[in-house]
Amino acid sequence: MQPRVSLIIPAYNAADSLPACLKSIAAQTYSALQVLVVDDGSTDNTAACIDAFAEQDNRFTRITQPNSGVASARNTGLDQATGEMIGFVDADDTAEPDYIASLVAMRSQADLISCGYRRVGADTRIITLGRSGALSREEMLTETLCSERIGGGCWNKLFRHDLIEQAQLRFDASLSVGEDMLFLTEYALVAERFWHVDQPLYNYITQPDSITRQ
Repeated sequence: MQPRVSLIIPAYNAADSLPACLKSIAAQTYSALQVLVVDDGSTDNTAACIDAFAEQDNRFTRITQPNSGVASARNTGLDQATGEMIGFVDADDTAEPDYIASLVAMRSQADLISCGYRRVGADTRIITLGRSGALSREEMLTETLCSERIGGGCWNKLFRHDLIEQAQLRFDASLSVGEDMLFLTEYALVAERFWHVDQPLYNYITQPDSITRQ
């Protein structure tokens, strides 16, 4: 039996980008998913977009909250997640079909699993570390905090749910920037094993006018 993976997707006025994002999640080759899409007080058709997917696929759930920011939305998702592993996806982005399957395959090797990614935009390029395999805590922190080769976002990584809860970790909702790096650093300090899958499995889409990116 496949362990369940909970994917948390904060969405604020994301009706334009969200269909492509959710379509890429629905198309994952790994099927044991709980997809929690947190509508953070949107005023466009975000809710209807989420509901359209939820009606067709019972793995998708819409959670609605007053507009409180991406950190709060992720925390709301964490409070309702039931998966063994936790992943975060931005509403602007998409994932390759084998994204989750490739990372989950390494769950027995690591507490934190990352992968390469495509930075899609005016200057589209593939970002990789140059090797797959185990990393030390120091290597993981260096490559996430001081380099783009793994990146300081939570979106191309899988986390162990039990470690998050044992350490009582949540995103700092008082921060408007850097909440990803803080959460990632706090998690890395309680995790013991780290693994990188050096394939561009996540598409980080840079849109200058994106509300999420702003």
